Amino acid sequence: MLLPKAKALQKRLAERFSRIEIKKSHGYELGWDDWEEIGRCYYYLRDERATEYLRQAALLVAQQRVGTIDPHSSSSLFENAGDWFYAANLYRLIGDQASMHACIVKIRELEESPVWIEWSVYVEFYWDLLALAALMEGDAAQALIYDAKIAALPERENPDRPWSGRLAEAIVHADAPAIRALGSELHGLLIRYHGKPWDTTYLNLWDWYEFTDTLADQLEA
Repeated sequence: MLLPKAKALQKRLAERFSRIEIKKSHGYELGWDDWEEIGRCYYYLRDERATEYLRQAALLVAQQRVGTIDPHSSSSLFENAGDWFYAANLYRLIGDQASMHACIVKIRELEESPVWIEWSVYVEFYWDLLALAALMEGDAAQALIYDAKIAALPERENPDRPWSGRLAEAIVHADAPAIRALGSELHGLLIRYHGKPWDTTYLNLWDWYEFTDTLADQLEA
């Protein structure tokens, strides 16, 4: 795995701490993004302080981002699922499997809603989230079930097969070269779209690039 440059991470840390001091001086409270950005920098520096910051970020995501669901809106359902996925991934990074699972349960609770049929684009992305969540829990077979549901949709926003399904298939077949190839694709997307390891988003591809690398290492050990 090509790790982020330590110098860039340290520079970003200094910049964020400086902005936090300004926020504090004006009486503003820190948001999840403040904690997450610092935690991500520490995480990719392999600094144990990452745990404290990412845990607090996950808690604040649940408190500040997760809103009331409009039961008649598929976009509202997806936003809610995305926020719980956001928190679940942060818990995954720090190895808190119990908290990660609790967040994933919240995502799955929305699956039976009839509102998804209003606009298939949201259910397409929702099932992709569920496939990624299954991979986080080590259940590639379940991820493939969601991949098949996406493939069966009569209309798709993105006709290409989601990389979540491709990764699940490679895991099921213990295909380390395929997993590494997918990791290279993700790294290519990071370069193309200037993705940063400290980006605060529910789907930071640096995390999944690392995920593929770890899986391939385990298979090749």
